Amino acid sequence: MVRALYEAVDSYDGELVTISQMGIDFKVAQLKKDPTFQNEKLGDILKRYEEVFEVIVDSTRGMLARLQPGAQVALPDAEEALATAISEAELMLPERIRSPMNVKDRMQALRIEIVHALHRRGGHASPQDLGQEHRVQKYKANIAQAKKLIDFIKLFPSNFEITYDAQQQASLTLISFDVNDSSMIDMSIQRNNASFSSSGYGPQRNNRFTQGGGRPAPFHTGTQRPMGLPAGQFALHGMPGMPNPLAALAGVLQPASMSGFSDALRR
Repeated sequence: MVRALYEAVDSYDGELVTISQMGIDFKVAQLKKDPTFQNEKLGDILKRYEEVFEVIVDSTRGMLARLQPGAQVALPDAEEALATAISEAELMLPERIRSPMNVKDRMQALRIEIVHALHRRGGHASPQDLGQEHRVQKYKANIAQAKKLIDFIKLFPSNFEITYDAQQQASLTLISFDVNDSSMIDMSIQRNNASFSSSGYGPQRNNRFTQGGGRPAPFHTGTQRPMGLPAGQFALHGMPGMPNPLAALAGVLQPASMSGFSDALRR
């Protein structure tokens, strides 16, 4: 259990981790079903191994923990873990990308995390189970191709085999640790960029306003506001051979004389 808790906390890369976050880890949850640990609190285990875990009690989040410096060698099964680490399978695991800098790096980092997650689960898991892994969630964010994890996994048929049961539920199998070929990532990025541009959100969208497709002018060409007119009033120039439209309008609205209404009243 100590090893499982160590791996659960380690997956958060130095962040403070709550008891509930540790509890949903695959191995921790599996071991909690064992009669040995059913009645034991995770917090009590953390406190017993203070050379491995730094335990902090927060007034709002409750008990939190992170790894102590040198926690790996302080684990009770450190020697056994060292022997496992030099096994053939462990040596074949690709190195994690801790700080991916661009889209390609993030996609490769997620691919590697899925390899590690499947290996940790014995080589088999469902996409839903993998989606619970913290590092998978972390690298999946902001990758358009990973909106659905199963669609992302389909990009790498050389690493993962996908099978479906009678209910069409997907199951994943790890078939290769080799992640050197990244050409499928390049192709996916190119397809995504092309789709982005053709949808009207790329450079082509801006071309509408530079290639004769600009917004129409709000007023007829030649319309201007002469000096002296209040804002919002414009002088409209008539077409050659046609009466001035404002003059015609004024003729309809203007009385015969400025005193026309009072004259009529006097009569």
